[in-house]
Amino acid sequence: MKKSFPANLSILILFLLYSVSTLAQERTSFNIHRNIDLKNESQTKEVKIEMNEKECRFNLRINSMVRGGEVTIEIYNPKGKKQGNFSVGCEIQSDHSQETVNGQISKLIENPELGDWKIKIIPKNAVGKVAIDFSQDLVIKTSNK
Repeated sequence: MKKSFPANLSILILFLLYSVSTLAQERTSFNIHRNIDLKNESQTKEVKIEMNEKECRFNLRINSMVRGGEVTIEIYNPKGKKQGNFSVGCEIQSDHSQETVNGQISKLIENPELGDWKIKIIPKNAVGKVAIDFSQDLVIKTSNK
């Protein structure tokens, strides 16, 4: 005896195929890359990232490379609440040191708060570089009808 495919399951599969075919997604990505050179500096610097899309993915990656001194990185949301931090610094302090220290922080936030996010770069006699990579990815569902 041959078993037939259940009618309810067939209808469900057809409905899902129709739904997938009528909904499309439009993707937009906005990216910024910044390099900040530190030359024996101790003055705090602030980088502003404007978040202006309600439904998006906020991806932030900060790399630091220090050849002397130290640097602290702090991330703040638009309300001023700290969202992360890290510090890197050289332990060998001499004029002939070849020490290099690298650090990285990554944040991925779905639907972040709107407004100005701030990244504070706090160097202490720092020699090196801070690289900030930021992307804002939007996914908009559209209908093919």
